[in-house]
Amino acid sequence: MDFKRIITLLVFLTSSITLVGQKMIPIGFENNRSKIQMETTNSSTRITKSESLRGDKSLEWRWKGGATLSFHQPIGYAPKGQDATNKHLDTFSFWIFNEKANKDSLKVSFLDNGVEKSYFYYHLNFTGWRTAWVSFDRDMNGTPSTKMDELQFVAPKSVQNGTFYLDEIITATPIDPRHHIADHQVPFVNSNAVLSANKHWIALEYFSSFITKNPITATDNVTETQKEGIHTIEQRLQSMFMEGADKTKNIDKWITKIRDKYEIYSSSNIKGQFVYFASYPALYSSEKKPTKHLSYGIDLKTYTISLYKIAQQYHLTNNRVEKKHLAKLFTEMVKNMRKYGWAAGSGQGTLHHLGYSFRDYYPAMFLMRESLEVEGLLDSVCKDMAWFSGLGKIIEPKDRYVGINVDMLNTTLMGNLSTCLMSKQDGVKVSYLNALQDWLIYGVDYVPGLLAPFKPDGSFFHHYNHYPLYAKDALDGSTPVFFAISKTPFALPEYNAEIVKQALLKMHLYSHNLVLPISMSGRHPYGDRTISSIPFYYMAKTISSNPNKDIDPELGSIYVALAEKEGKNRSEQIKEFTDKGVVAETNPQGNWSMNYASLNMHRKADWLFSVKGFNAYLWGSEIYAKANAYGRYVSYGHYQLQREIDGKEKTGFQMEGYDWNRYPGTTAIHLPLDKLAGNVIQVDHLSGYEELLISDEKFGASISMGSQGIYAMKLHEHDKYHGSHRATKSYFMFDDYVLMLGSDIENNVKGYNTETTLFQNSTASGKTTVKVNNQDVVKKGTVQVKKDETLILDNMSSGWYVPHDGNKLMVKYNKQDSKDPRSKDPNHGTFYSAWINHGVAPKNESYEYALLINTTEKELEQFAKQQKGQKNYYVAQKDRNAHIVKDQHSNTWGYAIFNNRLNKNFEGPLQHTNIPTLAMVKEGENMMEVEVCNPDLNLYQGKDFDQYNEDGTRHEVSIYSRLWSKSVSLPVHMTLSFKGTFHVDGNDQVVTQLIVNGNTEVTVKLQHGLSQHLKLVKIQQ
Repeated sequence: MDFKRIITLLVFLTSSITLVGQKMIPIGFENNRSKIQMETTNSSTRITKSESLRGDKSLEWRWKGGATLSFHQPIGYAPKGQDATNKHLDTFSFWIFNEKANKDSLKVSFLDNGVEKSYFYYHLNFTGWRTAWVSFDRDMNGTPSTKMDELQFVAPKSVQNGTFYLDEIITATPIDPRHHIADHQVPFVNSNAVLSANKHWIALEYFSSFITKNPITATDNVTETQKEGIHTIEQRLQSMFMEGADKTKNIDKWITKIRDKYEIYSSSNIKGQFVYFASYPALYSSEKKPTKHLSYGIDLKTYTISLYKIAQQYHLTNNRVEKKHLAKLFTEMVKNMRKYGWAAGSGQGTLHHLGYSFRDYYPAMFLMRESLEVEGLLDSVCKDMAWFSGLGKIIEPKDRYVGINVDMLNTTLMGNLSTCLMSKQDGVKVSYLNALQDWLIYGVDYVPGLLAPFKPDGSFFHHYNHYPLYAKDALDGSTPVFFAISKTPFALPEYNAEIVKQALLKMHLYSHNLVLPISMSGRHPYGDRTISSIPFYYMAKTISSNPNKDIDPELGSIYVALAEKEGKNRSEQIKEFTDKGVVAETNPQGNWSMNYASLNMHRKADWLFSVKGFNAYLWGSEIYAKANAYGRYVSYGHYQLQREIDGKEKTGFQMEGYDWNRYPGTTAIHLPLDKLAGNVIQVDHLSGYEELLISDEKFGASISMGSQGIYAMKLHEHDKYHGSHRATKSYFMFDDYVLMLGSDIENNVKGYNTETTLFQNSTASGKTTVKVNNQDVVKKGTVQVKKDETLILDNMSSGWYVPHDGNKLMVKYNKQDSKDPRSKDPNHGTFYSAWINHGVAPKNESYEYALLINTTEKELEQFAKQQKGQKNYYVAQKDRNAHIVKDQHSNTWGYAIFNNRLNKNFEGPLQHTNIPTLAMVKEGENMMEVEVCNPDLNLYQGKDFDQYNEDGTRHEVSIYSRLWSKSVSLPVHMTLSFKGTFHVDGNDQVVTQLIVNGNTEVTVKLQHGLSQHLKLVKIQQ
């Protein structure tokens, strides 16, 4: 008989009620008391301590098939955000404990005055606690209403009776649309996650489906070589997972401490603490302090670290009693976390960025696989590992993905490998290892456009740009895997391993003493971000160009050099290499270009000079609300000089007091910090709260020839800020000096000066003074230098030669007030600075200056004296069409040709080109050495019209929304006309070579921003 019961309960709320419009969150059953009206049919409810989530109480609902439980209160739903700062989706969330799994579903409905408006079905194929985040607008059936006033649960009709426990019911709360996850209970949630940039975190149900539909079965007739390979990999993992572990002196006391912390009881009545995930506060984003909801239970990362330590202690002791106690503690903790939803098929509402909290789980399970088997947990844990590591991706059809996500390489690849080895059957291990190898072969390869991670020039992509900080973590996480499988039947092939090696070699070049330039530190411009020696160690052992050696000599020598500087205990690994004849590498010398990074590196002696820009493909700065707030100008042609002084890394940078308007080398509008701060919004559902602005100018690239190089860019600020701001900039790197040219500097911004910064050095760096025209700068303040030629020797032993802009040159020595780019808290410091003042709203302004690195006052004066006769360099052209320079010492011409559509020829040996060009020409006797590249990555042609408004200005777009971001760099044919008659010696990329009117026309195929070297030999008449 169906009957209805209306109850008014004194419900105990987990937190005080928070109002967001009409929202009230959450409904819980602890602490503060508030009346909530509930209605039931064919069921009963009570507050109980039988099961609980974060406190000691929950709502017990005993039901019969088809019973209902309703909460009468405003749901608080609001339509999805449409403005620029809010794309959140109002979301329902709850926790439910199921005593017995079944194949039916719980219906969750939302009613308005008794009429159902929205609903979904929650599958009950689980036991223990589970949760879900289900958005009204995207994920549910029906059409939600802002007037909804009833939440109703309908028990499964096919089941005679049962009991659920409910807790943490949140009727409506705004959540970032990227974060919801589909799982076995709600497989319909966020269905487009399989196409999103965070697919690796959120598409676990999708990955799992491949294993469900096409199970990987055991390989028949496992060979002895495969068995040996499995054994080798397992031994290597065992060694890696135990590295650095020390035995605890008093195991019993240590176990008691862990039990007290996690409240683990006997195996017959396990009731450990709730294990929560660090991303849970996203549920409470409307509150001022959402992280307060993490004060209950144990953090997942802390919990899994403890599991890992227990596993290590198990292998460090030979005492049987201790082993027994450790195994019991370990398996009890595994059962406890599984009870709270850390089990296969459970998505925990979100698993966004799970890998960073879960990486220690996999080695712990691998080390304790025998104990798990004894306890009957091995099969379940194998499934858990496969689920959380997204192992199904290794058999995902290849037409559905390209490359490998960097977060996977960093946090889950080792978990994937560990999972492949959990089975007791070698045949199953072989099948999984073969699938993993196949996936790696396809993924560790060059990928098109802005996709991650590997590019032909050694760039390493994440967030649709070269991102060394993520590269460092990804290679730290993946190279131990590449080593573990090396020299076995499941190894990464030589071609793929070489791709990883080339990325590492470039990483070594664009860092100095492990420290990354600020321009390549992403949203962390603090001057202290470093790479790691770890991937060099593992890849040196993974590949070797010499089959008679176990260690790649090139990577090995870099490892020894870096490890010695790292300051960590690497003595054992260093000895491993040096005992085999590996010698630490000396500082690399030369010039290198990376046009997928819009970057040039110039190295000599013990210093690194790097310069970086941006363009129509590559964003210039990553700004978050609480990270890099003032970083807009970091790629406006920013250079940085890194060197070692008195055994310490010195750059002149200091965050305290730094003027974020004056990154060295940049041409920028000097603004108050509140106007410089990024206006961070969420552009669309593909992006987060971030600012990743691109230009509409495709020219932002570099070229290298031996020890010399050029970087050049057409700077155009985004219309989100000052779209009238433009400049044409170039940097010619000739051995010990760098020549900087700027032209066509313009904007219509009133009230603020436009400046090109030479340097900004903290007084805490280098020497104690700066000299301007042989005079010490001792008086604090700003000085306008009124000379046509100015010589500056700064406190970092850098010399600055400014030939024509003396009356606009400003030098400052003073305390500076600034703000932290994260917290925006005020700070201060004392700096020496120099800049060229182009004035307010400049038109057709320009500059020219040279930097002499590690110089003396005498050498600087000698350079100036020689330059009066143009004996150092000759500027042949400096305008919006081209910057052309000749280095007199090496007889080398540098060409940055921005506009090729000219009727007249260029000065020097290169007369004309058919497209914008970067070129270097070194003239010799009866021959020329030529380097050429297309500065356009050529991911699309013409304009990206979607970025433009009707008036021709640009609006902000998400880089992830650009259709061309996945395009292949299209090859182009560049035709160059050289003065005189020559023939080209062997280059298979040369398409044609012709003699036309006494000149030589060469057409060469170019792609990926890579350069081609041409040797032109004079044709004797």
